Amino acid sequence: MSGAPKGAVPRYATVTVTNLGPASIDVDSTSDAMQGIDHGGSQQDPVSFIGAFPPCPQNSSSTPVAADQSFRTCLTYLVSGGITKVAYTGTDSYTTSPVTWSAGG
Repeated sequence: MSGAPKGAVPRYATVTVTNLGPASIDVDSTSDAMQGIDHGGSQQDPVSFIGAFPPCPQNSSSTPVAADQSFRTCLTYLVSGGITKVAYTGTDSYTTSPVTWSAGG
């Protein structure tokens, strides 16, 4: 990929958000709230592509997701050395203490 940082390793995170209700939720902000955690522990934003990117199709939703419905997307992280975890940082309390998932090999 042109313009990628030297030593960058593409990592893909498939994210499914399920609305447990009762109100509808905006899922477009979910991508912004999913951070890759690099080897140094720093949070990294996913990469945005213009047009299709077949290895990891990033979906967007212009309508809120209703209760008991799910939304699925794929996020690409392009970080030197790769990422070790994916973190949800969608609220103030999660920004300082994110919920994390290990990144698979």
